Amino acid sequence: MMKAKHSYLTLLTTTASFLVSIVANPVVGFPTKPIGIQPITPQSILVAKTNWKEFTQKDFAVSFPNNPSEKTEEISQGSVAKTFTATSEEGYYALSYYDLPSEIGNIPDQLKQVFLEAIIDIALPSAGAEVKDKQTISLNDHPGIEFNFTYQNTVAGKGQLYIVGDRGYMLMSMTTLDSNSQKFFESFKLLN
Repeated sequence: MMKAKHSYLTLLTTTASFLVSIVANPVVGFPTKPIGIQPITPQSILVAKTNWKEFTQKDFAVSFPNNPSEKTEEISQGSVAKTFTATSEEGYYALSYYDLPSEIGNIPDQLKQVFLEAIIDIALPSAGAEVKDKQTISLNDHPGIEFNFTYQNTVAGKGQLYIVGDRGYMLMSMTTLDSNSQKFFESFKLLN
């Protein structure tokens, strides 16, 4: 039993370092330049309501306000992170996914939840964001955490982080329209 606890702690520590590097990495985490959020106008609200498109990959689907750009980056020792981002007049939306060590699937969900909370507490401040609040959530019985934050003391945002098997998913939005943020998060679904 002691050996199993030790291996869980080692795995959690290794995975936490990996995820912190992803969140704090400007390619796959927060934008490195101002996102150019414009004031809300009747025209921007109309655009926000009509142009959302579902974006589908092998394992998931999510809706963006326009076609997302894609970036792939090797994080460490062959581990790859993919990020899809879209900006519009009223905000910035991002979904990143990355493969975790396969052993993560064997960790009890309670430990995964503790791990997710620690990631938020460590990674967001490392990336220049301040966590305002967080709550436990789930997606198809997979553990997750939802959090609100401010980025560089100027822009408010919301994020969700999930562990699904041996894959991590992180969604973030920084927008002037709460309804668009909600639309983005509610559109995320697993396909397998």
